[in-house]
Amino acid sequence: MKRSKHFLIGLVVLLAGCSSTSTISTWKADNAQIKRYEKILVIGIMADTNRDLRQHMEKALVEDLRFKGLNAISAFDEYGPQAFKRMTEEQVNEQIRKKGYDGVITISLLNKSKEKYYVPGSLYYTPFGFEYGYFWGYYSGIYDRVYTPGYYETANNYLWESNLYDLSNGKLIYSVQSRSFDPSDAEALGQDYGRTIVRSLIKNGILVK
Repeated sequence: MKRSKHFLIGLVVLLAGCSSTSTISTWKADNAQIKRYEKILVIGIMADTNRDLRQHMEKALVEDLRFKGLNAISAFDEYGPQAFKRMTEEQVNEQIRKKGYDGVITISLLNKSKEKYYVPGSLYYTPFGFEYGYFWGYYSGIYDRVYTPGYYETANNYLWESNLYDLSNGKLIYSVQSRSFDPSDAEALGQDYGRTIVRSLIKNGILVK
């Protein structure tokens, strides 16, 4: 029983370090209807300093949309890192529609912050004495095995917003805000985010899978 409890504590600590994206809020247009878009453009809206992150976010969301049978393309791959800069609204709409897109999903990084959190120590009991034939072996080894002190970790928090626009009328159909807590890297962050957004779009009757 005690060994099982110690294993459970270790598992909780391990899971706490995993990347996690959760939905904060969603908005749906009153006239929004479920629709199968023929071609969706996914574009990340973030600073040039986050270019690598943008690539990972776009790529992951595109892959998750394709996994559900939807035709999606990354704006980074289609138009490059400087897509639509210094272009008018009319020019952008013409560029997009010319390639047959009828839907656009944006990925905006609203905020990135750091947060400190405390990982509590663990105290457990198991009779280790039988492992040592002599007193000194037990005495010198027991200190490292009875108590693990707590410590502080610093985590990165990301606040995101994704919008779906229907290009048949140019209007916003769906918006979802989410929070990502302490991803291990940009690739893991993108994968976690992509799954969350696609799940939200399908669950709320916006996209046909």
